[in-house]
Amino acid sequence: MAEMRYVENLCSTCGVEHGESENHEYDYKDTVDEELNCHICLSPMISPLDTTCGHSFCSICITQTVKSIKMCPLDRKPTTVGQLRESNYAFKRMLDKLKVKCPNCSAGMERGQLEGHLSGRCRSKRVRCTYGSCEWTGPENEHKTHVASCEHGFRNGPVKYGVQSTIEFDVEENETLGMSIVGGNETPLITITVQEIFQVGAVKKDKRLKPGDAILKVRKLLDNLLTFFVFDWLFPFKFFEDITVFKVVIFPPICIPLSPSLV
Repeated sequence: MAEMRYVENLCSTCGVEHGESENHEYDYKDTVDEELNCHICLSPMISPLDTTCGHSFCSICITQTVKSIKMCPLDRKPTTVGQLRESNYAFKRMLDKLKVKCPNCSAGMERGQLEGHLSGRCRSKRVRCTYGSCEWTGPENEHKTHVASCEHGFRNGPVKYGVQSTIEFDVEENETLGMSIVGGNETPLITITVQEIFQVGAVKKDKRLKPGDAILKVRKLLDNLLTFFVFDWLFPFKFFEDITVFKVVIFPPICIPLSPSLV
């Protein structure tokens, strides 16, 4: 079974990971009336504030905007943060009644009910993809389906002989790859080739890369024109968690019996 990596530091109000200066994020079940959308972020308003000229925006959006341009972004009338006022109760209640889905269990409810659901009634948790380079997060019950089709998973699969494969290494902090290479287009070998796998390092731990394998790409930035010198210069900067290789096919010697006429 794929490893579960739970998301930490989730917002207690919306259940999604976001910065302190960013709006809550909701998954709305239905199309929202444009009149309820903020003209700055274009999403349904959150904790709306009104300007003195009668326009409503998300609290975070309008506060940051007014601090910057000192005017209403719609009619450009001078405005200060101190002049902003909370929208009326009826309008805020209309926003809180919008239908959303719980980010953990996908249950439907009013937006204003989600915080209470997350703190007490929800029995599911939000998880990350098993593969560290994938940014997907979602409910526990969707984890297995996502992992089965995640493109990052193919980078963690076996490396086949005679075909290009992309290997994604799990490089820990202060850990090196632990291999030496030879070749490059300034040498007779042309291709960068793995020369030796050291006893300590991410490559040894991963066990898929072997001496003799050709390195074709590094993080899709460099191809087989990569020189040994460029590779050697970039090596300490950890550009190599994602490497495309060609595993060389080594054929055993073939014994062909001589024809009697040649003996």
